[in-house]
Amino acid sequence: SAVDVYEGLRCSNACFVASVSCILEEYNRPFEDNILLRLDTLTYDTPDRPKRREQVSRKDVQKWKKKTFRVFYTSEAAAGEVWIHSEGSQGW
Repeated sequence: SAVDVYEGLRCSNACFVASVSCILEEYNRPFEDNILLRLDTLTYDTPDRPKRREQVSRKDVQKWKKKTFRVFYTSEAAAGEVWIHSEGSQGW
């Protein structure tokens, strides 16, 4: 019946929301080797100036991270930004 379908959808939705909440709680935090990347411009901040991802070598990113990564742990990601795990990522 329609009531059974509605109840099934309600339970399914509640299960989905609970699952997503658990995932967000587990992973919605900075990791040790992350770079804060702005998705709208594909740039990240360096001490000199914002740089585009394709303008720097992996070696430069590693040097820069060692000097400045602590800044990213003390502040929350703003709207339009996301924490990107760079260790072993393709293209870094």
